[in-house]
Amino acid sequence: MFIKRNRTQHHDKSYRSILLVQGKRVPAKRPPGRPAAGAPPRKTVVVHETLANLSRLPAALVDLIEGFCQGSLPETTATPSARAGAPAAAPTVQVGPCYGLLAGLHALARELGIVRAVGEATRIQRLALYLVYARLAFQGSRLAAARASEDHAVRAVLEVGAFDEDDLYAALEYLAAHQRQIETALAPKAAPVAVFLYDVTSVYFAGADNELAAFGYHRDGKRGKKQMVAGLLTDGVGEPLAIQLYAGNTSDPPTFLDAVEQLKVRFGTEEIAVVGDRGMIKALGQAAVGEANFRYMTALTDPQVRKLLQTGVIYQTRLRR
Repeated sequence: MFIKRNRTQHHDKSYRSILLVQGKRVPAKRPPGRPAAGAPPRKTVVVHETLANLSRLPAALVDLIEGFCQGSLPETTATPSARAGAPAAAPTVQVGPCYGLLAGLHALARELGIVRAVGEATRIQRLALYLVYARLAFQGSRLAAARASEDHAVRAVLEVGAFDEDDLYAALEYLAAHQRQIETALAPKAAPVAVFLYDVTSVYFAGADNELAAFGYHRDGKRGKKQMVAGLLTDGVGEPLAIQLYAGNTSDPPTFLDAVEQLKVRFGTEEIAVVGDRGMIKALGQAAVGEANFRYMTALTDPQVRKLLQTGVIYQTRLRR
């Protein structure tokens, strides 16, 4: 690598640029046609690739970068022995914790309102924010997040000091205790007429020490594993609004009752249409939706279709080829 200084003149103005350039050898352009058998390999040429524009950096910093490229200290930072003509030692480069990833996530979370919803006044709130960022960046356990903090500038960005996985579990308990408050702060203001989507899923795990762990209907076919059931409520475009965990042996319809109650209490909409699959909105759900003066959309189950066919409400037709 080397520093390239350019000066150009355009009309009455003079322009100056300082570029960090790297030279690399690439194969030369091949002449047209297929190469003859036994022809020597193609020649190579050196091309210059611009890595960065350093024009806005201070002159002292540019000199330092140039000295590093040349393998010696620049004149402004050389030791007295180097100024006297002694060989200068190459500068030592030390890499500290990564700053950009967490700083970028923190800025984005502030813009989206996540920082305001979770809070940042106390240490436990800032650790809770780190849990959110760690879930996006590393997608591991609390122990993995604590270990990742050794390579990332968590202390500088969030000012949380030293911490371990036990501190992160305490932050997780804080998030669980304030879940409803945080969801309400993040939820967009519902329109007078709105559509909401709701569905459930299950998550299995190997351990058994969990108050919600139970054997139930395994949607992913993992028999012999205890699970938890999660109900997710979103707006009409799929943006998450609320999530609720249930025991692993909970069927779909009872969870739908909670979703209707959340819509009725937490969102001041005048008219709501709820969309759920055919196993979700059954007798209990239909009664709850009607009591709340909501509308719903679902699909017919197989027994319902057969009953309608038997009573002649709908007719089955065969397509001819």
